[in-house]
Amino acid sequence: MSDPTESTRSVQLRANRLRFAAFEGGSGPLVLVLHGFPDDARSMLPLAERFIASGFRCVVPYLRGYRPTEAPSDNDYSILALARDAVGLIDAAGGATAAIVGHDWGAVTAYVAANLAPERVRRIVTMSVPPPRIFFPAFLRHPAQVRRSWYMGYFQLPGAAARLAADDFALVERLWREWSPGWDFPATRLAGVKATLGDEEGASRAIGYYRSIPRSLLVPHRRLLEIYRVAFSRIAVPALVLSGDRDGCIGSETHSGIDSAFTTTVRFEVVRGAGHFLPLEATDPVAELAIPFVRGGGAGSGAG
Repeated sequence: MSDPTESTRSVQLRANRLRFAAFEGGSGPLVLVLHGFPDDARSMLPLAERFIASGFRCVVPYLRGYRPTEAPSDNDYSILALARDAVGLIDAAGGATAAIVGHDWGAVTAYVAANLAPERVRRIVTMSVPPPRIFFPAFLRHPAQVRRSWYMGYFQLPGAAARLAADDFALVERLWREWSPGWDFPATRLAGVKATLGDEEGASRAIGYYRSIPRSLLVPHRRLLEIYRVAFSRIAVPALVLSGDRDGCIGSETHSGIDSAFTTTVRFEVVRGAGHFLPLEATDPVAELAIPFVRGGGAGSGAG
């Protein structure tokens, strides 16, 4: 695990029968900060440090399967498992409640955790992905999103993990460039993400999140109703939802109708001049929106 920053330390937390490697720092109300794909916990640290400096305690884990966090022995990367991880991490961190700040798959986790245990989640800040309730129908309304989401189908194919890992994870670099066009991303940070994925096994774990989508939503199984509930029920936790106007992965237009995904207030903001990787690419603009919201202000009334 990479060295912590000046304001955080490395910790190990047990949640949902897994050992999670994480960074922790600060004091005050608990904020769980969750990364996405293809990425890792260290990409969330600049944003976490803004929260820490503003009087919050942050826990920033590597998600299940992302080394050095353990991989589930049953290969369960369903959204229900992710939600249970988030609630378990709140418990492991000693919190009664927490705000969840998530990017990409971390955003998905925030949505489903809010539906799984709304009494444990104070507020959510999500980046770059709308709630599943409106995202899946968006494919019908916005054909351009079907083209952007080619990788979701690609990761279902045999041999996808080996192709992702090939040529020193060249596909990961391609995704960073295409999803945040024009962003001069830190080469050392991309190298760190490649090191976290590590090899074909690590790639297989990361794309397991995508491979779980058809298995968990389309194939009958004993948890199907619960997964549909946490995925598609309207969310009762106040939310700030952010999207970059240059996002080459998930377009801002897919957030249209976001009010229909909530029973409470939701504020939607487009971050101008930014692509998909908002926590690193637009740390300060995100922090300026997110910190007051998590503190309890700026809830707004409806999407903006």
